[in-house]
Amino acid sequence: IKNLKRALVWNDASVKALEPSIYSGAIHELMLGLPAWTGGLTVPVTVPVTISATQTDGFGPAVNAGDRLASLTLRIDGPVVDPSVTVISPDDIPHTLSFGTTLYAGDWLDVDTETRQVVLNGSVSRFADAYGDWPLLEPGTSMIAWRAEFNPDAQLTVQWRDRW
Repeated sequence: IKNLKRALVWNDASVKALEPSIYSGAIHELMLGLPAWTGGLTVPVTVPVTISATQTDGFGPAVNAGDRLASLTLRIDGPVVDPSVTVISPDDIPHTLSFGTTLYAGDWLDVDTETRQVVLNGSVSRFADAYGDWPLLEPGTSMIAWRAEFNPDAQLTVQWRDRW
């Protein structure tokens, strides 16, 4: 409806939110090296034998303070061979996403677990190298772990936002 005398224009419109979620302003981040172990067996041994070892890296907690599943953004920095990332939900259900690829020093994979995009070095799709579950972060505290052939320079960076 136009009112040309007063230069007013009225419009009616319907708007639909394609993604009606609310996200936290803060981006949460977890940085992990590949699993390393300390302790273990010392020889010679005497009976009874006690073997204690402690994992010192490769896993950590991720908290989604929202009430909806949150997507994860993963960045895997090489060098690393056949990495896999596991998200263990608050209900102790593991979801593992693996990659059948080798990343050399200076290479990285960017992964979005909601859109299922896997990109090598920011430009080349590696979706075909991914297999397994595409984990999302459930509300509450989950554990994130990753594994591959050990290399002290390999790193996993996980980012997410709380989602309501």
